[in-house]
Amino acid sequence: YQRPTDIPKQPLCDKVEAHIRWQILNGIFVGGDKIREQVIAHDMNVSRTVVREATRRLFGAGLVEIDSQRGVFVKIFSIEQINDLIDVRLALSQLTARLFVERSTSSELKMISDIFERIRNVNEDNFADSDYITSLQFFEVFLRSTQNERVYFLDREAWQQMRVFKLFLEHRIAGEINVSEFNRMMFLQGTKNRMLLFDALSEKKEKLI
Repeated sequence: YQRPTDIPKQPLCDKVEAHIRWQILNGIFVGGDKIREQVIAHDMNVSRTVVREATRRLFGAGLVEIDSQRGVFVKIFSIEQINDLIDVRLALSQLTARLFVERSTSSELKMISDIFERIRNVNEDNFADSDYITSLQFFEVFLRSTQNERVYFLDREAWQQMRVFKLFLEHRIAGEINVSEFNRMMFLQGTKNRMLLFDALSEKKEKLI
């Protein structure tokens, strides 16, 4: 989610993919917008072949649609597709909870606890942009603690697709996207889920004592 930073010797395709993904996940491109390969190639000083490979990866991640005649567009999700995503995330959350209980280590439990404490008392009055990033880190460490890379990547992919859909709705309703306000809303909506996860964490910590 965070703005990509230059990594020495990073493959160009990885860099371009991260750049476009960041723009999509921050509402710079929203559902239906055309991603112009020539403009990206010029702005990033890379070939269109590199950009084309990056957009193919994003197609594989379910974030864009590719039309051989019209070009590349940010995906617009149907209600049916979103309902399918909700089903997938529900099933993944149940699997994640089980794997977390079975596999998470004491060091991971401490890491999750430390992250949670940083945002425990954040509310709509004292929210800062960095708090949203911290909340994502909380869920990421929780997922990583399942020791199952497939679960992690499936959930990450589903989360990104859902965010694209919500950004699209926000744009349709408001006409523009204030990313900071959007993230504040997402953070507050996730408060209950974070608390439920932290309660599960606390239960496991008690069993380890």
